[in-house]
Amino acid sequence: LLPNPVASCRYWHRHLNPKKLVEVKYSVIHRHMTLQRLIRLYKLPETTKTIGLRTMEARDVPTVHALVNKYLEKFNLVPVFETQEDIKHWFLPRTDIISSYVVENPVSTVVTDVISFYHLPITVVSHPVHTTLSAVYSFYNVSTCTPMKDLMQDALVLAKQQGADVFNA
Repeated sequence: LLPNPVASCRYWHRHLNPKKLVEVKYSVIHRHMTLQRLIRLYKLPETTKTIGLRTMEARDVPTVHALVNKYLEKFNLVPVFETQEDIKHWFLPRTDIISSYVVENPVSTVVTDVISFYHLPITVVSHPVHTTLSAVYSFYNVSTCTPMKDLMQDALVLAKQQGADVFNA
């Protein structure tokens, strides 16, 4: 038991499927906004833009282990990923559970960046059409070469391609 709060956080929602989010009342259309404008506002590219971005594979575990642990060194309170088995468990992609991607330099074949998000379905109650909302949550993102903004944009595109309705970070 911790006697005092040790951290605080902010949390953002990024619409990936604004029409569905409005239909299930997860979101509302504000004054001076239309559904079509909302859809246009949240439109994403069809494909990712980072060269060398690919789904994480078992062969990436040692590098991801090193990248994540190096990144976590700058914080005072962190989870500990002691072994490569920990990384396999928490990061290797599993459909509708965890999605992890790495950026591999096409020339050197060195993995330089990691993005990941986990899936958490939300039950929609009393709606005639929709029964679930597909939410994904940003997990661990490590940027050493690719700008974080580009990695997060690609994460949004990838989450939408997987059918997510909202991206939370």
